[in-house]
Amino acid sequence: MSFKEVFKTSWRNVFKYKSLWFMGIFVSGASILLEYNPDDINQFFSTLASVGVINWFTGLAKAPAFLLLIILGLILAVVFALISVIASAGLLAAVGQIKNEARADFKYNIKAGLSRFAPMIVAAVWFFIPLFFLFILTVIFYQFELFFLSSLVGILMFVYMFFIYLFKHFASCYIVLEQYPAWAAIMAGFKFFIRNWSSVLVAHLIDWGILLAFFLASFLIAALVAIPFILIGAILILFSGWSLPFVTIMIGIVVYGLVTIIMSGIRVCFSYNFLTHTYWQLKK
Repeated sequence: MSFKEVFKTSWRNVFKYKSLWFMGIFVSGASILLEYNPDDINQFFSTLASVGVINWFTGLAKAPAFLLLIILGLILAVVFALISVIASAGLLAAVGQIKNEARADFKYNIKAGLSRFAPMIVAAVWFFIPLFFLFILTVIFYQFELFFLSSLVGILMFVYMFFIYLFKHFASCYIVLEQYPAWAAIMAGFKFFIRNWSSVLVAHLIDWGILLAFFLASFLIAALVAIPFILIGAILILFSGWSLPFVTIMIGIVVYGLVTIIMSGIRVCFSYNFLTHTYWQLKK
């Protein structure tokens, strides 16, 4: 297929419907990219062995404030992950609404995200189950010092995650846009990838290229915006106390973070538009 028109349409939607950036921010802000390789896994378990899991939990029991902080952090992580699922479904619904009605209604998209929340969560659980068992196998092999098997399963974990990544968006398209239940959407997304694997790989390569370009652009833009504040704060240190320079530097850091977050939201909006329009083109 030709990606030229898909590319142009995706960019047009991104800049025409800026309200979608908000959902893109929540999708990108709550997503965590985990990269597994055998060395990382072995290092992880070596660290646990050297510190001692029992001693670690005993230490936490003696520091209830720190334990409370960890619990609050876990709760926030779960909340943001759930919001990310709603935002992801809502963003897909928005792309569909733009295609059918040439507009995007934010309240409608949030409601659509909430309505497809359950199957999106069920699909995520289905994707997670094999990963969980592979992780358990890694732990077992490592505990019995079967390092080769531990490393092999670690590689399988990475391959599984990469494979799921290649068709996960299309499974979500079936859930949100076609109203499929979770397992049927996963099967449909898998078959869609098998039928169109070469075009899907090209689409992801284009998306990765845009990701790299956005990473560099967001870094440069955020740095250009924030550096003046940080430089002023550094100069003020020479002529005053720490209070004013510290505030100025913190403003620069906050500005840098805000610009980075907005750029991340824009990139996610483009990615969802691009991959979803690719889905429609290949589905014809």
